[in-house]
Amino acid sequence: MATTAATTPAPATTTPAVTATSVIDAGSALTPTETAKRLAGYHVLHDQGFSFLADNAYIRSGYRVNYSALHCVQSLFELHNETWNVWTHIVGSLIFACLLVGVFSMDYPLGASTAQVVTPNVLYMQGGRHTLQFFERNIASTALFTKEHTSYYTVDTQYQETVVRRMHVASEILGHTIAQIPSLQRFHQLLESHAGDVSHLLSEQMESLYHELTVLHARLHRGSAAPSANATTPDALVKWVYSYNQIHRMETQLRQRINAFTSFLRQLDTPKAYPSVQYVLKEFHSLADSVSNGLQVISELHPSALASSVVGMWPIAVFITSAVVCLTMSSVYHLLFVQSARASLVLSQMDYAGIILMIAGSFFPVIYYSFYCHQWALNAYLGIVSLLAVGSFAASLVPAFGKYPSVRSAVFLSMGFFGVVPIVHLVYEFGLMDPHVQIMLKPLMLMAALYVLGAAIYGSRFPERFYPGHFDVWFSSHQLWHICVVLAALVHYMNAMQHYEWRWQTGCRA
Repeated sequence: MATTAATTPAPATTTPAVTATSVIDAGSALTPTETAKRLAGYHVLHDQGFSFLADNAYIRSGYRVNYSALHCVQSLFELHNETWNVWTHIVGSLIFACLLVGVFSMDYPLGASTAQVVTPNVLYMQGGRHTLQFFERNIASTALFTKEHTSYYTVDTQYQETVVRRMHVASEILGHTIAQIPSLQRFHQLLESHAGDVSHLLSEQMESLYHELTVLHARLHRGSAAPSANATTPDALVKWVYSYNQIHRMETQLRQRINAFTSFLRQLDTPKAYPSVQYVLKEFHSLADSVSNGLQVISELHPSALASSVVGMWPIAVFITSAVVCLTMSSVYHLLFVQSARASLVLSQMDYAGIILMIAGSFFPVIYYSFYCHQWALNAYLGIVSLLAVGSFAASLVPAFGKYPSVRSAVFLSMGFFGVVPIVHLVYEFGLMDPHVQIMLKPLMLMAALYVLGAAIYGSRFPERFYPGHFDVWFSSHQLWHICVVLAALVHYMNAMQHYEWRWQTGCRA
């Protein structure tokens, strides 16, 4: 991370202790005409025009002077007081780059105990929510087979086998029921002689029922056939889920008809109205009950159980990318800034921009998965974060941003403290102990503690403040701060993955 170029007041004049790292101070007594690259001591930086390097008076040696860009790159493999400032963030950047590759390689989550096949391009999300009614609406649409959507769902083959068995049972029950309908024709003649109006109405009901039962039975028979049920290719599974969704919709419509038919029979089934035919009507009651049993077999498993929603991982990718950029920019700054005061200014602005990007990127997983089911809040918070990032980035290009630590701190703190707003919103909306809050509260507290610890170490110049010259190369406060930043980012990544898994399993209320 970049630091202010202001010189820390030097402590009382003392004789530096001779340490293992003091050997890199050789040649530090420069003359004005010397231009060869070398490692200099702190006490000559101001006299030789390198005051922009004099950031920490407790780091007494190992300052790179007269280094060209090529020399700086070569110094990546040399020991000086920026070596581990560079490498701590290079390693961190490589770690997050690997995590980014991992995220893109696991686009579709797979179950640990259940074979799942992931099928793309099925959209059943509206307003940021995957719901049962939106599933039914969209899976039956032509959007099912388009290539322009980025939503995904998984087809669980365990549920597929269950549905196949249920469809087979329902097919047998309804097939038996359909075979009974012609035998009831004789009762129409009996009803005609006793209650002509009832016979006419009942005949119309039975014709419609027979037609719908025949269509549903045919679909159930095809759906429970072995070749379609055992299909495992994505296209075949899409069509199979589409077919079952149609069956489920037909079952819903047919159940409404059966309920209406049963109510009609109950109105007729009164001894006072038709005392001579009430026992005949019981046969039709039996038929309605048989149809209801067949429908009940397939109604208990909704099509959405076959195709659970897959929540996007792009917010995690945004965060990881921001971490890679931030850590890379920091490494570049610490490696190259010693070339000149101008290079130090430009590279520090790049470093600050990387920090701003990482702060903004850290918000994306938290906000997206927390407000996944509340589209207005999701859009509002991500919009505000984006605006703050753009404003902060613009501020980082102003010279005063690097010159005055108070301005820089105000910008960083304004972005950081904004994170309290969505958390308070979640607590107000769901309560402190709700999973929406608990899933991220402790990890966020740990992440914040690491950032605060790193900032406190860096701000206090611990441990070099107490042992000047002893931590010039190893374990200086800046290096420890870098380590805390990487650890905090890793904590945030792990929490983002847990948050993602929780949201994927929880879904949204219909």
